[in-house]
Amino acid sequence: MVFEFIAPSFRANRQSYVTTFASLQPDEEHGCPVVTLPDEATDLRNLLSMIYNRRFGDDTWRSEYSTYDQELDVATGVVFLANKYGMDRLYCETISWLQDIFPTKFQQFEPGSRFRHTVLARPKGGGPACLIRLTNVARSSQTPELTAMLPFLFYLGAQLDVVELLDGSPRTDGTMERLQPRDMTICVEGTVALIAANSSATRCFLAGEGNLGSACRSRGACYTSMSLVVGDGLKEDFFANSDPLRDVTQWLKQRNYNGRLCDSCVAHLLDKHKKAREKIWTNLPSILRLDIA
Repeated sequence: MVFEFIAPSFRANRQSYVTTFASLQPDEEHGCPVVTLPDEATDLRNLLSMIYNRRFGDDTWRSEYSTYDQELDVATGVVFLANKYGMDRLYCETISWLQDIFPTKFQQFEPGSRFRHTVLARPKGGGPACLIRLTNVARSSQTPELTAMLPFLFYLGAQLDVVELLDGSPRTDGTMERLQPRDMTICVEGTVALIAANSSATRCFLAGEGNLGSACRSRGACYTSMSLVVGDGLKEDFFANSDPLRDVTQWLKQRNYNGRLCDSCVAHLLDKHKKAREKIWTNLPSILRLDIA
């Protein structure tokens, strides 16, 4: 890949170029210095495009990529190279965009945040491969910001099909993206651990006096209704799910046919479940047995 340096852009971003190429010994071709880098050509092209255009994350930039996972793949490559070559400003811009997708705090994960849970939607471009690649980059880069994303990245990884974890997932360029063996183990074993965490977190939906709202005025009817909701949950593997952080507000509303549970009981159940989910979020590193500081 050949990338032409335009003088105004070079002057504006001179320090970035100097930092990047200072330790490299250029070859010469047709009288011009040629620098050969060991990086993926696509990643390097995207990195240099960001330096030139300075519009990362803008709607104009996003319109150039047809699928959401392509945006994520570009961001992953850029953040890896920006960190590798000490481009702090570009790294910060890119990491901010990634943090909107992979939050590091439970409050950011909650509905109404800018979090977009689309990585597991399996777009045609290969969402799982993008997730696996970002996990690998976070592992190898070991920056505080990327390391802070690892618990949630592994949480999402535990939702992937075991075949994708073991055999890898295809990227848009046809190559396969695979986790390191130790990280495959974390995801596979993590699925079981998350199911156990979900079973504990959803106990608040079981019929019992302690799970009824304090302002409930129809405790007998609500107790019976709660039993029916539990029956629906058992049929749908609600209590044996590996996605314990999911918000179940809509699920409960859809199964509370004709308002069988009073508003007080519904609010009480959702509040208890939210607190259980927040506890799971806090304990993700230990639940998944992550070897991170």
